[in-house]
Amino acid sequence: MKGSCWGKKQRRIGILRRPHPQCLSAAEMFVSFAAGPLRQQPAGHSRVFFVAARGFFSSVQKITAYYITLQEEWKAMRRGLFLAVLVVVALSAFPGCEPMDAARSTERYDFPATVQEIRLEGYNGAISWRTLPPCEDPYVLVEKEVRGFLRAAVESHLRSLRIEDRSGRDAISLRALEPSRPQGVTGSSVHYTVYAAPEHIHEFEAFTSNGSVSIQEFLGMVVADTSNGRIHLESGSGIVDLRTSNASIDLGRIRLNGDSRVRTSNGRISGQVDIDRGRNFEFRTSNGNVDLFFPSRMRGQFDLQAINGRIDIDLDHHYGSSRSDLVVGRGDPYISIRTSNGNITVGPARTARTVR
Repeated sequence: MKGSCWGKKQRRIGILRRPHPQCLSAAEMFVSFAAGPLRQQPAGHSRVFFVAARGFFSSVQKITAYYITLQEEWKAMRRGLFLAVLVVVALSAFPGCEPMDAARSTERYDFPATVQEIRLEGYNGAISWRTLPPCEDPYVLVEKEVRGFLRAAVESHLRSLRIEDRSGRDAISLRALEPSRPQGVTGSSVHYTVYAAPEHIHEFEAFTSNGSVSIQEFLGMVVADTSNGRIHLESGSGIVDLRTSNASIDLGRIRLNGDSRVRTSNGRISGQVDIDRGRNFEFRTSNGNVDLFFPSRMRGQFDLQAINGRIDIDLDHHYGSSRSDLVVGRGDPYISIRTSNGNITVGPARTARTVR
């Protein structure tokens, strides 16, 4: 081809023109000079040699580039490790700047047995109610926790975390006030633990986030509202209004004598429930099953809906199965159970009524 650095193609056997040096890489120049003895060989053999040599030197160049890249990455990694060690040494060298996990403090609030209502508001922590004999004095334990990596900031934030006490003669009301988070503090939380006899408490309200709510026994009204935390009732009798998200609700063995609601999302609802006539009850979830057990001879109307799920009910006076909606019975009480992407199972309680 005219103007090509390879010159005109030679068709005669044994003749191979040397390419122009400016058009060759170092590897190609080496191959062209090393191929001198091949000039007297057939042209086809020489071309095969050149192709193989170019492939070999191309692989060598790629391996060399990869090795250089690895060296650079290793140098960068060593620099990162050195800086990390330097930061740890610097933090340990100055008072009040050493790494730490958390700082905690506990406060106790005593209240008289005449108190009938308890209202607690926290955040990022659990709320639990443990039973006491009626003859013992009730109280509330408040645990505050602050996490961070600067000791001075963590301890200062812990001192500034206040509990607002709005209690009265017949009611206890505690609310956690979270101050703005300074540099060096990664998070904080407030946990409540109540010790009181259920016979004295007629209304219990618990509000938190990213924490569970657990009640050992209740005899009255329970309001529990949380998120990303489980709600667990062991036993009791009264009215409930429960709500959470991304967690389950376990009702234990309870009796409901007033209109009640139990709601969650991305969680299961389960328990043994006895209910009074003339009331309305709602159990609702999504992306979870509902497994409830009632007295086998219970009457009333069951309004059941399971989207992308199955429904099974098996009581003495109510039974059936469905893939979506099912309404059985009539009259009161009215029981509404809803779920999506989950199943509904309604069956007889395994034992007789075990709650007051």
